[in-house]
Amino acid sequence: MTLKIILLGFIVFNSIQAELYWFGEINLQYNSYLKNFKNTENPIRFGKFNIGYAISDFEFKSNTALEYNWNNSNASLINFREYYFSYYPSFGEVHIGKQIITWGFADGTNPTDNINPYDLNYMFENGVDRKIGIHSISSLIYYNDIKMNFVLCYDNVKNIKNNRLPLPLPENNNDKILEYGFDFQYNMNDAEFNLSYLMKKNIPIMIPNDVIQTNVHTLGINFLYLYNDITFRTENAIFMGQNNEKFYQGIIQLELPTLFESTIGTQIFGTYNIDNSASGLYGIGSPIFYFTEVSPIFATSVSKAFNDETIEINLFTMFEILDGYGSSLGFEMHYDILDNLKSKIGISKFLKGNNESFFNYLVDYSSININIEYSF
Repeated sequence: MTLKIILLGFIVFNSIQAELYWFGEINLQYNSYLKNFKNTENPIRFGKFNIGYAISDFEFKSNTALEYNWNNSNASLINFREYYFSYYPSFGEVHIGKQIITWGFADGTNPTDNINPYDLNYMFENGVDRKIGIHSISSLIYYNDIKMNFVLCYDNVKNIKNNRLPLPLPENNNDKILEYGFDFQYNMNDAEFNLSYLMKKNIPIMIPNDVIQTNVHTLGINFLYLYNDITFRTENAIFMGQNNEKFYQGIIQLELPTLFESTIGTQIFGTYNIDNSASGLYGIGSPIFYFTEVSPIFATSVSKAFNDETIEINLFTMFEILDGYGSSLGFEMHYDILDNLKSKIGISKFLKGNNESFFNYLVDYSSININIEYSF
């Protein structure tokens, strides 16, 4: 009888097409300051593992990082960055659990992408590597050319501060809170339009000699347009705090046609204090926007591949264009040793501006990164 039950369970298990999958990477890296080549002692994610299990219309996903902290013996070695259940009904998707949710069209610097807090130890990493997963419910509804995303967050929302990063950045409160928002996207032939709303609680504001907190309502309007080989993106966010405080963050991104087999992109992004109503620096959103409190920033990137794309070189620049006049230069070279074994060397150099420049805080933070990555 027991054998029959096991056999029946095996048949049922396979009939619903269950699937276990995993992938990840191992990173060996070293970070040092340019001025003296001493270790920056920033945390290192030396392992990343993604495990999923799918059964019919249901799926479990997880994203785990193995981290090493140089000077913090109390830090956890294992960081469960994401773990959530997904359900795929006919109308779209439903996700419940600890997850990283992204909004917006621009690359990296998104004024409307404010659901997850940031780990400032990884402030200059790409995309979701900078973010902290939060417990939330996210539903995606698809209808013809319309996509709607409703989000309900229930978690301790807190930025992780980098004590080695000499920036006067506020930290979020860690009280249990309930936040919500929606994102509406309409797709046309060569364009996409996006409207979003997000309510965040207990956001800190840095004012002289003090830090206060406020609830913040964010209204976002985004647009993407494709014309031949040119891509135009813009994101705009209005933040409304208590006592009628308001400020604006925006970005314009232009991706140009390939020139001399190089990919070229430009961005202009900044912050504007509406009617001088905002009393200080708000601890919400992409941390790179803290640099725009003094002046808008003009950023460029150039990428070119060599030797059948086994070598890729990237150049980055940022410059305060109206005041401050601080700047930064970045260089990365990627070399594919094997299909699943890659190496990278990166250099970030921050240059002083005048006395008001935000970049002045980072001159001594200029660094070099060496990395070897094995993926599986």
